[in-house]
Amino acid sequence: MSQELNPRRLFAFTLIASILTLSYWLLGTNFNVYNWQFGGAIFELMWLPMLITLFAIPILCLSQLIKERFRFRSPFYLPLILHLGLFAYLYQIA
Repeated sequence: MSQELNPRRLFAFTLIASILTLSYWLLGTNFNVYNWQFGGAIFELMWLPMLITLFAIPILCLSQLIKERFRFRSPFYLPLILHLGLFAYLYQIA
């Protein structure tokens, strides 16, 4: 008995996860989060989930786009574009 994910819920999840991942990496690369003990502790606790979402969300969006046959009006382009922009930014500063 398999249940398909609701595309609207999946899009909401991927968009929220993309925004959180984007803000995490931009905050970490532009500010010294270790100036504050609490901020540094939260940053250290979140590195593994953010690293996983950095690579998992684009794969999830691509799989949905393939499932939808790259329909132009698909909402899954937005998280994918956010992650591609983040990859370009992280590659530029590295």
